[in-house]
Amino acid sequence: MAVIELTSELDSHFCDFDIRLLSDQIKEECIKQHTPDEMGKYGNYDDFSLGNCNSLNVRIENYLSSPEMRCLFSDDGANICDEIKKFIDDPNRHALVLSFEHVSFKYNTRELLLNTLGRYLLGLARQNVFQRCPLVCFLDEAHQFIGRSIGDDTNHVTLDAFGLIAKEGRKYGLTTTIATQRPRDVPSDVLSQLGTLFVHRLTNDRDRETIERSCGELDRDAAAFIPSLAQGEVIIVGPELPAPLPVLVDRPEKGQQPESHGPRYQAYWGTSPDKEDAGI
Repeated sequence: MAVIELTSELDSHFCDFDIRLLSDQIKEECIKQHTPDEMGKYGNYDDFSLGNCNSLNVRIENYLSSPEMRCLFSDDGANICDEIKKFIDDPNRHALVLSFEHVSFKYNTRELLLNTLGRYLLGLARQNVFQRCPLVCFLDEAHQFIGRSIGDDTNHVTLDAFGLIAKEGRKYGLTTTIATQRPRDVPSDVLSQLGTLFVHRLTNDRDRETIERSCGELDRDAAAFIPSLAQGEVIIVGPELPAPLPVLVDRPEKGQQPESHGPRYQAYWGTSPDKEDAGI
């Protein structure tokens, strides 16, 4: 049976090897055992070991050739780590937006990519890259990327990068701001590390209870207003404020309106001439 030894370098988040050669390397590990007096000599492929690894190699090749995971394994386009480095090194750039609009949901590609980027930023922080120029990461839809495990019981990945940033990044100059519509799905140990909360309307009891437990400054009276907040209204709670502060957020400038409206049923479900002719 073939045995692949994992070194500390391979186990590192900064491992430097070509993953496209991984299946070939596994095949090269499937060789017949040699006798002690034939050290340094290798036999032919061990068909039994090679057969045991066949399903693994097929999965690796499927992932590498998948169009959905092309953004992870292809050399086409810009290197996102290089772009992050350029942003950090350029004092004239103040914001960098990384859009996942075209990243597929299949194979948990979005979750894996974002968790990897979070680990990359945390690694830079531990090298004191952000001590003189602190960095704030804004993470939208945070409940999808924090405190979850993807995969099955035998092969799973814990999405812990931004949770670790929330817990230990501050001392390195790296902090995170998270946005979510489901606070109950964000781990309590991450919520407890947040300093200032902007609370919009929450109608779910569990969401409101989660916010109350994670924020000691929010009393019952202030929490009672959360379900009745209108669009654009928010309650700001933080250690620098003497009491919860209600605020009305201004609309974005013309031309920069976000696509946050829901389906326009009345506009598209109205009676059309074709439906009238068909007697509908």
